[in-house]
Amino acid sequence: MRSQFKNDELIDILWPESKNPSSALKFSIFRLRSELNEIDFFKDKEVIVTTRKGYILNPNLDWNIDFVELQNGL
Repeated sequence: MRSQFKNDELIDILWPESKNPSSALKFSIFRLRSELNEIDFFKDKEVIVTTRKGYILNPNLDWNIDFVELQNGL
């Protein structure tokens, strides 16, 4: 699984025709972080780290996730 995404890559994929894609990206990352924080497994964990070039999944977290258990908890 890829863990680092540059801002321009995300914008090209998600908002190729947007007039203000940087704002849309920042707001979407904010909302994603908020939603992840609502899940007990991710509560108070920095899952998405902001870098100078974009975003990265936190390499310091243990990513052994049972997706069936996670889905059942939603």
